[in-house]
Amino acid sequence: MVRIALLFVIFVSFTGIALGSYDPTHCDEGDTTAWNGPITAWAVGLPSDVLGCSDTNCIVTITYYDRFVPGTGYEFQIASIQFQNCDPACKENAWRTAMWMIAMKNQVAMGIHIPNGCYQTFTYKAATCWEYSNLSPSVSQYDACGGECCVGLYEICRRIGTSGPYFEFTQLDVTTRETYNCETPCEFTDCESTMPGDWNASIPGSGTGNIFPKLGIYESVPSKNINFHPNPTDGNVIVSLDLPEKGIYKISVFDNTGYEIFKQEINTDANLNFEFELKSNTFPIGLFNVIISGINGEIINGKFIKIK
Repeated sequence: MVRIALLFVIFVSFTGIALGSYDPTHCDEGDTTAWNGPITAWAVGLPSDVLGCSDTNCIVTITYYDRFVPGTGYEFQIASIQFQNCDPACKENAWRTAMWMIAMKNQVAMGIHIPNGCYQTFTYKAATCWEYSNLSPSVSQYDACGGECCVGLYEICRRIGTSGPYFEFTQLDVTTRETYNCETPCEFTDCESTMPGDWNASIPGSGTGNIFPKLGIYESVPSKNINFHPNPTDGNVIVSLDLPEKGIYKISVFDNTGYEIFKQEINTDANLNFEFELKSNTFPIGLFNVIISGINGEIINGKFIKIK
């Protein structure tokens, strides 16, 4: 394997959180529509009215499952919620934060990316038993335990206020489908407190895509030809590439506004598998995109986040 040192920084997509034996079908009640997932999404610098605190360095990572049930609509089920480099107050609204992130990521599919666009059958599911873990001094996580299921039905509308666009969440119904005894280390959270009531949350930026200034939300499905480690990072990151053929490749790094902040050519020999080191200490906090293109039109892409 060839190792190449490059003097630029990359913060890239994360391959997921171990979910153990978590099974989303506990909430189905006979419905056989298949679930997609687990899906991983990041959010950096969320609005204070979502988190309940002002912390632009806070990174929230969620894993969830989704599906579209004919005649019912979109359903989403939370499997884990992780907080990194966050003020303790930010963790008070974990389930609300996850709901907002899912709405942001799926706003086009649900038709809530336009002013006064509403979606009336947003089904949000969460366990009533959760394990809370401090993975490190800066990382903490909630993991769903067992098959306990709390179901919330919401209407979500995109409104325009005096300070900009926001999502209006209206709770239509909350039901508990199954209840089990929580066993250590799991802790019980009642259904009503798990499912947020009516609330509003601002939307950063003015675009309708998934990437906004100081905010990056995306499904973490990395290209099969590229991997990053560690991710997230506050220093260097190792990028491993599996190239389709030898030749000249251009590496470009873009910030979350689409501005190209770095580019460099590499010339590979017989080795099609190689690694290079990216140094991120000169980059600001945020989401970055990496595109590697070959002279024959090959494209390899990935994303990264700088945390400090």
